[in-house]
Amino acid sequence: MIRGLSMRLCRLLGGGICLAMLLVATENANAQQGQYVTQAATRLGKLIDKGNSEGFRLAANKFSLGGGWLAQGTEYVSLFTINLEAGKKYRFLAAGDDDARDVDIRVMDPSKNVVAEEAKTDATAEVDFTPKTSLRYLVQVRVFKSRAGGSGKQVPAFTIGTVMVGK
Repeated sequence: MIRGLSMRLCRLLGGGICLAMLLVATENANAQQGQYVTQAATRLGKLIDKGNSEGFRLAANKFSLGGGWLAQGTEYVSLFTINLEAGKKYRFLAAGDDDARDVDIRVMDPSKNVVAEEAKTDATAEVDFTPKTSLRYLVQVRVFKSRAGGSGKQVPAFTIGTVMVGK
């Protein structure tokens, strides 16, 4: 199951990225979580295609994909840190599964200042950023709103994000 899922993700994301995940059982998670990963990956794939048509590309030989099973909330969750080069344009993307209603993404400098942020109401998020200084930046996401489940509680959403580099 996991191997097949990994192959589907690599195909959805253009074959150049492999996703490594740790799947953790929780009382809210069901046994068929792969469908949610596929939903988020499909949405992210569309954002990547859009980025490609606008001159962005996924960086070669660099890990730039993170994700997790996120509960609705106001707190951001760290995806990854990344070295960004001054003067280069970057596009940060995030996408939730079909339960996600509002996914947000932000980039923070080493002093924890927000330097780029997208917080519109959508199940996907994208923000461009051109750093003035070459530094290691932190990329964070949140699921601000998700679908209500049968008990009225908000359902967690699988959310993934990546970064693209402008030409």
